[in-house]
Amino acid sequence: MSDYKQKIEDVNMALEKIKRGDADGIVELYHEMSHTLRYIALKYLQNDANADDLVQDFWADIEYIADRFIYVQNGFAYLCRVMKRRAINRYKMITGRKEVNISYVDYTMLAEASSDFSEQKDLQVSVEIAMKILNEQEKIIIQETYFEDKNIRQIAKDIGMSKSKVGRLKQSALKKMKIFFDESGIN
Repeated sequence: MSDYKQKIEDVNMALEKIKRGDADGIVELYHEMSHTLRYIALKYLQNDANADDLVQDFWADIEYIADRFIYVQNGFAYLCRVMKRRAINRYKMITGRKEVNISYVDYTMLAEASSDFSEQKDLQVSVEIAMKILNEQEKIIIQETYFEDKNIRQIAKDIGMSKSKVGRLKQSALKKMKIFFDESGIN
């Protein structure tokens, strides 16, 4: 089973435990999702304090959120969508604006120091280094594709661009990153 499929299964199991009232499910879910949820909050709110408040509110509501989850779904994507909706609503409430500007967030600053994930962290840091060669639109497309599990149609809607343009930018970004990895010798 791939790491991503395993992550989905782990998140699904944790959500089911929470629905049954098992507190271990919250700990497991926090371990699987905390960085991603903070990343999403920070991406939309663009302010550490507001992002932290939103994440804290999310965890306070986790039993309610888990109750609405259906096991056959992708729990990881479900929680990302919930956080995104909450972040957009909070942004609109704070700023009074109707439009939300999405920005690139350097995900390396969200990583926690833990020896358990050293290989994963090395890969994450390598990807973040490679992403620095991309333009702003390419960074957003790569992040939404791989961090938020969005498809081309969803990304196009988010950033107000045609699906074909998003697809071209995604391919261009992946090509640039591949060249970067090949030239730098980073695995």
